[in-house]
Parts: sequence; C-alpha cells; structure tokens
Amino acid sequence: MVHAKAADASITRIFWEHLMGTTRTSCMTMFIVAGTDCLTKTMAFTCFPRELAEWSKACTCRCRR
Repeated sequence: MVHAKAADASITRIFWEHLMGTTRTSCMTMFIVAGTDCLTKTMAFTCFPRELAEWSKACTCRCRR
C-alpha cells in the first residue's frame, strides 16, 4: 500500500513537471509569434523594406555586377 502511494506521487510529480515544461514551451512560442507580429507592423509603418530595396536597386558597387 505504501509503495503504491509512493508510485502514485511519483507519477503525479512527473505529470506536473511535463505539464509545466509544455506550458513554458508554448509561452515561449507565443512570445516569438507576438514579437514577429510587432516587428512586421513596425517595418510596415517605417517603410524600411521598400527603402532598402530601392537603395539596393540603385547600388552601383562592384558586388552587383
């Protein structure tokens, strides 16, 4: 009986450890998604990608030959 309770407590502890690990991974993924969304909107607001493309097209350096 004591052995069964110890095994049950061990399984419960392992379950909670894995559950917390999954939660941390999901939170990290959501922070990455939120960060990329924020960066995308910032880039669109500043028109930086368009200006960079125009600069690159106008570049006359040797590397473009």
